[in-house]
Amino acid sequence: MQVTDGAFDAPYHAPVLVAEVLQHLGHAHSVLDGTLGGGGHSAALIAAGATVTALDRDPQAIAAARARLADAERDGRFAALRANFAEVDALPALAGRTFDGILLDLGVSSHQLDDAQRGFTFREGAPLDMRMGDDAVMTAAEWLETS
Repeated sequence: MQVTDGAFDAPYHAPVLVAEVLQHLGHAHSVLDGTLGGGGHSAALIAAGATVTALDRDPQAIAAARARLADAERDGRFAALRANFAEVDALPALAGRTFDGILLDLGVSSHQLDDAQRGFTFREGAPLDMRMGDDAVMTAAEWLETS
């Protein structure tokens, strides 16, 4: 599958290295996308014929990706789980599942950095939160105050 620059970009996030991801995983029938983000890599893999199960800790990312990939989700070719990829072996929804490929695009997205209210920026006046969701007990500011 030939990929043109920006083909899988979305308002939420522009995935990087899509051509390279497809070069290595484009043959896979079943892929675990451990860092869903805006769903760009998952969209590319689905377009190449894969079924994708994706994980993300960020409920906003999951909502954006599910809206983007709603047709694939209805067709049973995409499923999103709110989870941390570091705990993949403990997720009941994945018990006994096997995958032909696994993708981890580590880091935060520009969407998370650009939204000052998310707390991933050091801009003056912005909260220092740095949580992907409400599953973390303390904000980064609270953690620093207690350390």
